[in-house]
Parts: sequence; C-alpha cells; structure tokens
Amino acid sequence: MNYRIFYQLLGLLAFVFSQSVFSLPDNAYLPDNKRADRWECIYGYTKKDDGCKKIDVPDNAYLKDYHNGISVPWKCERGYIQNADSCDEIIVPANAHLSSSGSGNGWGCDFGFEQVNVSCKRFHVPDNAYLDHSSWRNNWNCNDGYIKRNEACVRFVLPENAVYRGDRDRLDWQCRRGYLRVNDACERIDVPENGYLSTVYADREKGWGCKQGYNAQENSCVRQDVPANGYLSKNYGRTSIHCDRGYMLLDSTCQKIVIPANGYLRESGKDWGCKKPYDRQKGSCIDVRTQRAN
Repeated sequence: MNYRIFYQLLGLLAFVFSQSVFSLPDNAYLPDNKRADRWECIYGYTKKDDGCKKIDVPDNAYLKDYHNGISVPWKCERGYIQNADSCDEIIVPANAHLSSSGSGNGWGCDFGFEQVNVSCKRFHVPDNAYLDHSSWRNNWNCNDGYIKRNEACVRFVLPENAVYRGDRDRLDWQCRRGYLRVNDACERIDVPENGYLSTVYADREKGWGCKQGYNAQENSCVRQDVPANGYLSKNYGRTSIHCDRGYMLLDSTCQKIVIPANGYLRESGKDWGCKKPYDRQKGSCIDVRTQRAN
C-alpha cells in the first residue's frame, strides 16, 4: 500500500467533511485557501463569541484600518478626544493649538507660551534677552554684551587687553598675546631674560618658557650645564640632559658604559646585553652551557 497517497486522501476527506458540517456565521467570509473554521468578519464587524458583532462607532470617530478583535477599534476625529465609549470635543484654550499626535489633552501651547494647569501663559523672557526660535522648546538667550547668570542677563564688559574668541553669544574671550588671564582680568606677562612668550600646556600658568639650554626656576631662566659626551634636549617645555650613545647619565654626568666580555651595546645605546648563548649575571656574561654542565 502507498501510505503517502493514503494520507493525502485522508486529509482531503477531512477537509470536505469540515466544509460540509461547518457553516459560516452571518457577516463573515472565508479567506482564500482557508479551512471553514478559519473565517473572518467583514469590514465594520468584529469577532464576538461564535459570530460577528457590528462595531458601534461613536459620533466624530472612524474605524481603524485593522479593527477586528481589538478592544478599541475606532479613533476620534481631529479636534476630539476619547472619553470611554465616546469622542468629546477638545476645548483649546487661548494661545494654544490642536496637537498633531492627539495624545494627552489633545492640545499644546503656542511657541512662547507654557502650560499652566489648563491654560497657556506667556513664557517669561528676562530683560536684555530674546526668545530663541531655533529651539524646539521654549528657551531664551541673552543679547550681545550680556551673560546668563541664574535666570537673568547681566551686563558683561570685556576686560582690558582681551578679545572675543569664537561665539560672541557665549562671551568666550581670551587675552591678547603678551597677557595672561587671571580670574576675570588680563595681566601683562613679564618674560625673563632668555625666555619667550609660550602657549604650550606646560607653560600655561606663567605664559612663558625658557630657550633651549635654560630651565625655569621661579621667575627666571637658569642655564643648564652640559657635561662631556652629553647634549641638551627640550621636551614638554623643559630642557633635559641626554648622553651620547655608549654613555649613561649618572649624577649629572655622562659616564661610559662598561661592556663585559661577550657583551654588546644595545640598540638604544643606553645599556648592554649578552651575546647568545651567554646570560647576564651580576655585571658579567656567563656561558649558560657551562652552567648546565655543572
């Protein structure tokens, strides 16, 4: 027996039987290629128990695109808001407008106004300020020459020897070259001999740095002595001593690196290592093969 054909015939008989026994309820239809018990309600009706019940749409409302089987299958028209099973008219207060989303109370205050209970009051803008229309919500900025302090705009006077930097509305300023910002003023920078005006981070507190070969000590630039076999290098605003290759810095002098037998000067030029198969031990190069034999 061909069991595959048998089960196909059995399924077909079951489908025919279900179609003959099962009848569609009123205001229902059977979608294509669906069994008889997979019926759906026509537009304007929703499934209720074993039948299709007409949806009661209140005044000033309309059916949602998909409304079959959901708790609230309708939506209020613009200008109305849901109240239980009805749509009440939205009372829009003065200086307000219907909201596009329809959520909340259904209205929002006009720009420049803010909601207080069920009314819209004018948004407070302090003296010497203006309403910022570039913002999505109520906000204000101070007029040119004023700065925001708490909830007010106070007059701002640019300090002597200062200039605006970038956005004037933010009152971002800096001192002219040769002056240093101290609190809200610009003080003249006194550059010592062998020094120069500097804007690097390391010199930010005093505004000056020392030339190559000099280091800052209090308010002056002191010459840095260079030992034999050494040279000066400046890094992060400070001059330091470095030794030539084959020498190492010790007590402000450059001393020659002593390399033991079977050793070599490393690439850095500041230290030594042992040639293979020798191992560095207490300032000498020891043959590891001899150690293993012992």
